[in-house]
Amino acid sequence: MTTKNLLVCIIFFIIITNGYCQDILFSDASLKSFLINESCVDIDNDNNPDMDADINNDGEIQLSEAENVTNLIFHIFDNNYSVESIQDLSNFSNLEKLTIIYFNDLENIFPLALDNLRDLSIGSCLNLKHIDLSDMHQLVNLKIEDIDSLDYLNLQNNNFPSGIFSLFYTENIQYACVDDINKEYDEVSYHMAQDVLPSINCKLGITEIDLENQIKIFPNPSSNFFSIQGIEKENSKIIIIDINGLSLIHI
Repeated sequence: MTTKNLLVCIIFFIIITNGYCQDILFSDASLKSFLINESCVDIDNDNNPDMDADINNDGEIQLSEAENVTNLIFHIFDNNYSVESIQDLSNFSNLEKLTIIYFNDLENIFPLALDNLRDLSIGSCLNLKHIDLSDMHQLVNLKIEDIDSLDYLNLQNNNFPSGIFSLFYTENIQYACVDDINKEYDEVSYHMAQDVLPSINCKLGITEIDLENQIKIFPNPSSNFFSIQGIEKENSKIIIIDINGLSLIHI
């Protein structure tokens, strides 16, 4: 190998290594603090966390550290952490099991792009309003328990959990999108708000309006129910107009 080729190989190796050891930039500082300071990684899969996610104890979480984690358990029993977003968990690309309990500041769970996630438990998150699991096709076990604040639930992922599927103590769901699978439809129907049924003919999305404060409207489109988040009612005026230009609601 010539000196020139060797130099090219060394530079290429440095680029690959630096990328793999790159610090993850967290949009939610509280989530990063929790991952670094609290036991949350279950190494032996005994449902008890064994260590934090900062394996090399440098105060950061590198991509290489995240990719070595397969089981995360989040329990917040005090007020030391105010986690509002878990979207950065998408960096834990080999995650197979995720447990989230008592994240009371968490309001939304959007698609996480975790293709290997097979076991998901969400419980007692008192202000959780929006859950979208439509990209999780490999789920075997799914628990969404003790959550009475759900406005929107999207489970339409062309798969029904073959192991555990539980909505125990999760009642009054306002809008749900489900697969055309009897077991899934029946189970979700049982936990819907009065006189409301799940939808199987749904092409759902979230409309985001980039104003000073981000506004989210979901589901979109909708025929009967939708939620608007990110506005202050006392300082805002809302007018809803149908596709024919008719004004339906003034708020």
